[in-house]
Amino acid sequence: MSEEPWLPQDFVHPRSVPLVDGVHLRPIRASDVDIDMVTVMANRDMLWQMYG
Repeated sequence: MSEEPWLPQDFVHPRSVPLVDGVHLRPIRASDVDIDMVTVMANRDMLWQMYG
């Protein structure tokens, strides 16, 4: 059984996507672990409610 990929074969993800007020979105890096862990733990109750 062959499934269609949801992204085209030639898709290249952007390195950064500008948002508003100088904020940007980028792929997470290994060097983000310290700030990511703090954020996840600060929001753990909300995340648990959303995702179980």
